[in-house]
Amino acid sequence: MIQRTVERIRVGDLVIDTGLLRVTREGAELALPKLSFDLLLALVRAAPNVVSNEELSRLVWPGLVVTPETVSQRVKLVRDALGDDPRSPRYVAVLRGRGYSIVPTVTLMAEGTPATADAAPTDVPTVAPAVPPSRTHRGYWIAAAVALLVALAAGGFFWPRAPHSMVAPVVSDTPPSTVARTVAVLPFQNLSADPADRFLAPGISEMVNDRLARTG
Repeated sequence: MIQRTVERIRVGDLVIDTGLLRVTREGAELALPKLSFDLLLALVRAAPNVVSNEELSRLVWPGLVVTPETVSQRVKLVRDALGDDPRSPRYVAVLRGRGYSIVPTVTLMAEGTPATADAAPTDVPTVAPAVPPSRTHRGYWIAAAVALLVALAAGGFFWPRAPHSMVAPVVSDTPPSTVARTVAVLPFQNLSADPADRFLAPGISEMVNDRLARTG
């Protein structure tokens, strides 16, 4: 069995648990998707150093080619989840032209440190929030679209270049037999007038990246 090193890291008033893959603040868990958690952890482990867009792309999206805009959108989602104000950042600072860095002090918590309020109660059942039928059906269509995009990308099929192309091949002079399939995932644009749909565009990009990352 492969043993994985588990760390509990304190970042200001946040506690990051690499074993449970969660972030808590004063005992309350903050909802961060996997890509957001990976990006935050990459910044924390590099603290107090600045991490460039290229380095974040390599750490969070290994094997994929992503644009700086994709990295910027993911950083924005992390800051939104943490309640961070971009005009007066408490957690993630943006250094234009250089990259990103963690603002508070980062300390590695010793093993056996009491979890106190950080530990989630084990005897209280977790009840998932009800999802309106329209949202559920919309999620099915999104999942189907993402699965189709991933299947086409994995099979080497791409659409001709177009202004709104979302998945584009990386052109290389290397003979086809030696070229690894590399896909650039560009940001999706939200065309819905409903403010509640603003999470769909970054959510689709995240799902495509996650599916591609698991595609051999």
